[in-house]
This record gives sequence, structure tokens and C-alpha cells, in this order.
Amino acid sequence: MASTFLIIAPLGQTYIENKLPFNGVNTITVDAWSSKSDFTDHQGNISVLNLPAGDYEVYTWLAGNFVPIRIPYAKFTVEAGKAVYVGEFYLPVACRANTLGGFRDQEDRDLSFVRQKNPAFASVVFDKRIARFAGYIVNNKQ
Repeated sequence: MASTFLIIAPLGQTYIENKLPFNGVNTITVDAWSSKSDFTDHQGNISVLNLPAGDYEVYTWLAGNFVPIRIPYAKFTVEAGKAVYVGEFYLPVACRANTLGGFRDQEDRDLSFVRQKNPAFASVVFDKRIARFAGYIVNNKQ
């Protein structure tokens, strides 16, 4: 069974085909079969990452035996000392090489959940910067 991951990497880092990127990369699973949902009405998980200031790219990575032709990616920026909300990553079907996902604004729902699960975030102000499509990682950038 293949697994779908969301990769958050420093902008411009080389994509490594068929191998999980490393070197400052954060990996979040987005498969329904591998993680219990944080919601009762759909599969999904809330993730909070502590990233150093900088520019980042986000893309999906499907673990399995195939070489991707094109992988869409999105970009966002983190400023020192600031919390950033980049949105809900929506993937209509997991574990498919041709499924396109994207980011949607679910700030009220998501941040309410984060604050409920971790009261330390109660007074944190988040800058909303919904990640947007920026091109393709393979056959465009590299």
C-alpha cells in the first residue's frame, strides 16, 4: 500500500525522486488509513510545526514505485517570532499519483481546534497566509 505525504521544505531544495527528502524537511502523512482523523465528519489532521524564519514550499509525495512527471507545489513565508496559518490542505483522494490537492481557508475551525487541544496557543495571534499554487516541482523548476 502506498502512502501520501505532505512535504514542507525550504524553498529551492532539490526534489529527490522516489526518496523521502531530508535536510530540514518536515513530513506530514495525509492518508486516512494511517492516522486517526481529528474530525468526525471527514478525514483530516491538524498539524502545527515550529519552523525557522524563511521561505518554504509545500508539495505532496507519494511513496511507491513510480517516477513523478509533474508535482504541483505551493509557497509560503515564515517571519521570525510570528505564527502563520497556511490553510487546510485538501486532497480529494489519497494515494493517487494524479490527484491534485490545494489549500483552503478553514482558519476559524482549525485554530479553534488548535487552541482547544493546546491552551498555550490561546493568546497566539496567527498571520493568515493561505499557501497558493506556485508551479510544478518536477518538469518546471528542475
